[in-house]
Amino acid sequence: MERAVRVTNMFLDILGMKSGDTEGLRSLTVERLLTAQKELAAEALDPKSGLGGLPLQPVVDGKVLPQLPIDTIASGSVDNIPILVGTNLDEAKLFAAMLLGTDKLDEAGLLRRYQRLIPTVDAAGLIEAYRRARDKRGQSTTPDELLMAIQTDKAFRIPAVRLAESHSRRHQPTYAYLFTWKSPALGGILGACHALELGFLFGNLEPNFSGSGPEAEALARNIQDAWLAFARTGNPSCQSLGMWPQYGANRETMFLGAECQVVKDPLAEERRAWESIPDTVLGVL
Repeated sequence: MERAVRVTNMFLDILGMKSGDTEGLRSLTVERLLTAQKELAAEALDPKSGLGGLPLQPVVDGKVLPQLPIDTIASGSVDNIPILVGTNLDEAKLFAAMLLGTDKLDEAGLLRRYQRLIPTVDAAGLIEAYRRARDKRGQSTTPDELLMAIQTDKAFRIPAVRLAESHSRRHQPTYAYLFTWKSPALGGILGACHALELGFLFGNLEPNFSGSGPEAEALARNIQDAWLAFARTGNPSCQSLGMWPQYGANRETMFLGAECQVVKDPLAEERRAWESIPDTVLGVL
């Protein structure tokens, strides 16, 4: 709520209005509201704001939204509804491509960023956990790569994992995936970035962004067949992709990429690094 109040006050300042002027807000044109929204988004991206972007989002206020959605799911609000949930391996790299300077980030800057964004968390410990995990797998541990990995998990993968956990613990049908296909765009720096999976899902691959060729077409067929099977039956298993087990104690996750296979508890060390961190700090870039 404290963050929401700050965002509200920033928005009113941009509009030149005072708190409580409901009628004044209602009288504004859509164009004026959208222009103010763009200004607010730009201000939120300023490191001095401490907001970290995405200023406009639902807020648990105890009334309109009584509790976090993840808590309502844990209490059974979506029982008897199959869930298919997943993320892309490098979600944050799309957003990094829109910002300048991430490739010049140093260790001190990386630490300062997370000390500011999640001040209640041991930022140094979180960064070190990612460094160890990636080093074991032979992956890059430069500050910008660590930033992308942590941001991806903070805003996308860990919330998705917790959704799968909450639903699965109630013995409800839950299926998880990790999209690993990498974009060829910009020399490959985008990796398996945000929105890359959509071309495969809807069958409109754009060669420069999605890639092309037999492997890309096969992945698109696998994803489309699985999503259609899930829509029809509540189970994404299909002839082209094979058996897709439910997410459970072994955290079975379907990898969707050049090779499609089920992996147990992927990126486990990074997941464990977030175990003591509450849901309330997740989801904000």
